[in-house]
Amino acid sequence: MKKKLIEKIKRSAIKGRLGDFTCNFIAVVLGIAITFVGSDMIQEHNKKKR
Repeated sequence: MKKKLIEKIKRSAIKGRLGDFTCNFIAVVLGIAITFVGSDMIQEHNKKKR
């Protein structure tokens, strides 16, 4: 019985870590994409301004 409980805890911990990693990875990728898009928009605006 104790072994089953320990296995359940281990599985949920692994799933939680994988979910956290995925969430953080998506946040970082979106942050980088938004930064590049924003930078491009600023450059286009500065070109039009000149």
